[in-house]
Amino acid sequence: MNPVNHASKRTRPGFFTAGRARSGGNLNQPRRGTATAEIAFCLPVLLTFTFATVDLCSIFFLKETVAIAAYEGARRGINRGGTDQAAIARVHEILDERGVSYEGNAVTLENSTFSTADTLEHVTIVVTVPAAGNLYAPAGLYNDLDITHRITMRKEFRNQD
Repeated sequence: MNPVNHASKRTRPGFFTAGRARSGGNLNQPRRGTATAEIAFCLPVLLTFTFATVDLCSIFFLKETVAIAAYEGARRGINRGGTDQAAIARVHEILDERGVSYEGNAVTLENSTFSTADTLEHVTIVVTVPAAGNLYAPAGLYNDLDITHRITMRKEFRNQD
């Protein structure tokens, strides 16, 4: 067997060129320009998704808070001796505990009132809260939105006069 001279093979064109770019540079060099372009494109997209997620979570929290406040107010009003003022006070108490801002009276009653309803008569309580001022993200996409929850319950006992 004849020994092969490896040095002569390396000098031939096209031999052992897998580690080099076509321009003659090394493929293992850092890609600084590409990374900068990727960050410049991806960062605004990621920030947009992050703020949109925070806004949506704020809306879901606000909707759940309004639903809980309406339910708690209705439960207070349908009990024995329950009045409109007690139901409205309970709704305001829940909203205040959770830091929800509302304008004026956020509570309206439909069908009848808790103070005058007969036994097993339906009373509907409606709680409406503006989204403006209650969302955490500064985008303001939902500032013109009002969150409303309506719940109907039967008066358990008629109030004694």
